[in-house]
Parts: sequence; C-alpha cells; structure tokens
Amino acid sequence: MIRKVLTIFLLLMTSLTCGAQVFTREVPQDMRTIFFCIVSSAENSSLDFKAQYAFIKDIGDGRGYTAGVIGFTSGTGDMLEVVKRYIALKPIDNPLAKYLPALEKVNGTPSHKGLGKKFVNAWRLAAKDKEMFLAQDSVL
Repeated sequence: MIRKVLTIFLLLMTSLTCGAQVFTREVPQDMRTIFFCIVSSAENSSLDFKAQYAFIKDIGDGRGYTAGVIGFTSGTGDMLEVVKRYIALKPIDNPLAKYLPALEKVNGTPSHKGLGKKFVNAWRLAAKDKEMFLAQDSVL
C-alpha cells in the first residue's frame, strides 16, 4: 500500500516539477529526500529515513519480516528482490547471500523458517553497506 502511495506521490510531484518530461527525467535529490521523509514519517513516526534502512522486525501482520526504508516484507517478494539486487551489487562478502534460498522458500508465507535472529543481524549488518542502500532504493 505504501509503495502505491509513494509511486503516485512521486509521479504527481515529478509532473509538477518536470512538466511533460515526467517519464524521462529523474526526480531531483532534494525532492527524493522529501518523499523519503514523508514515507518515513508515515511508516516509522520519524523523519530520519536513513536510519530505517537497517530496520527489521516481524510486526505481526502475517507478512513475515518487515524491513528497510519502506517496509519490504519476506512474505510478499519485495524483500527477496532487495536481497537479490544487493547480492548483484555486492557478490563477495555479502552477509545476506546465504539466506537467499530460505527467502525464496518463505516467499508468500509469514514463516521465518531458515531466517531467524541470524538473518535479522545479517540484515542490520548489510544496512551499513552503500550497496544495500542502492538495492533498497532500486526496488522502490
């Protein structure tokens, strides 16, 4: 849901700032920062969106772990996509790579099987890498 709201908001704001070039220009960095602050405010009650890249928790909504800057989930496929992109960006010494098979198995379920506390710690460690920021941003 939040992804849809963010997408609509991004398109609206981009169209206002870029006119007819809405689909050919990137969103300026200052506008992107504003968008992320708005999402972080709604998702985390904080404007410090950069701190949210390391967030991970089962919030009890039936979608497994919720993590990252916009709440990617292990049960809906978007967390799996983030991890795949992170592995592509950082193929060596990647703390999440070994969890890829488990993420594929739990996709579509609220299960943590094969993940658990070690995965949570690995996510937080990965969030210190610029590649993880890029991976999360690219899945938005």
